[in-house]
Amino acid sequence: MKIKLAILGSDVSYLRKIVSVFNIKYADKLEVYSFTDMNTMFSELDENRVDVVLAEEVFDVDTKRLSPKCGFAYLVDKQGIESFRDQQAISKFQKADLIYKQILSVYSEKASAITGFGQEASACRILSFISAGGGMGCSVVAAAYAKRMAMRQKKVLYLNLEMFADTDLFFRGEGQFNFSDIIYALRNQKTNLSLKLESSIRQDPSGVMFYAGAKVSLDLKELKAEDVKRLLLEVRNAGTYDIVVIDSDFGADSISMAVWNEANGVVAVTDGEEISNKKLEKMYQVFRILEKKEDNSYLGKLTLLYNKFSSKTGSLIQGMGIPEIGGIPRYDHATAGMIVEKIASLDLLDKIG
Repeated sequence: MKIKLAILGSDVSYLRKIVSVFNIKYADKLEVYSFTDMNTMFSELDENRVDVVLAEEVFDVDTKRLSPKCGFAYLVDKQGIESFRDQQAISKFQKADLIYKQILSVYSEKASAITGFGQEASACRILSFISAGGGMGCSVVAAAYAKRMAMRQKKVLYLNLEMFADTDLFFRGEGQFNFSDIIYALRNQKTNLSLKLESSIRQDPSGVMFYAGAKVSLDLKELKAEDVKRLLLEVRNAGTYDIVVIDSDFGADSISMAVWNEANGVVAVTDGEEISNKKLEKMYQVFRILEKKEDNSYLGKLTLLYNKFSSKTGSLIQGMGIPEIGGIPRYDHATAGMIVEKIASLDLLDKIG
């Protein structure tokens, strides 16, 4: 399936260039038509259906003449403009792949019923990283594991569902959209979720794919358990990733259980200190109770990884029977990004999953 795209422009040189790039890079995903006259464009649209229309800002387009199922956006000269004449705006002068993602976003708002956009289902493992308390470096370990798997040529998605996500400490990549846009798509049944996910993804230089953190942390409060389940099923079935790494808060709530139900494995991160071990014991009890209540094998998915472990201040947990992956040493006087890189170099992470 291809998106039929019409571009209306007065800058003939730009028009030729962008059409050429799209035809080369996205020949299997876009069918592009270009126009320099608005009346000619509308005449053609009366005869042929298109999915998205982009128009340079010199044209004052009467969008009421477009089909209700046709998406629309203005191509503008300046960066950082989100809307123009009460319509979505896309900067002309940015990388073609970023423009393409914004086209997908425009299309997703009109294509709620379309599924399977050029992708085939494949095996995908989902791993959830949790800790029974803060300060144990769970996010650092999850990010390091994602980078480790990308280094091993795996297609990896890092998905941070924490209320106060710190994704930007570990990953960087270009893009306009963030996780707030994903949340909106999940809550708005008219939006095509698979296209919104594709249009919002960013890629770190390491190869890890990720979504930028929510614009406002409270947006995460809008998520429901059914939204998380739908998100993970969509990601798993997309056929894009080998591994999905989920970094999420621990809680005995419906959202946490939705993550654990979909996960192939759950990695509990602790530092082995006395208070941490007590918290882990309580977390273990929560899993036991939920297993009986929900009739689901949570404990069978659980493994234990020690981080920032020191025999001087901590001790190994005894008697719970949780399989142990091993221990990661403490790295002092280093930034979070530096620590992630150091942990990502450890062969120990290959034992996860």
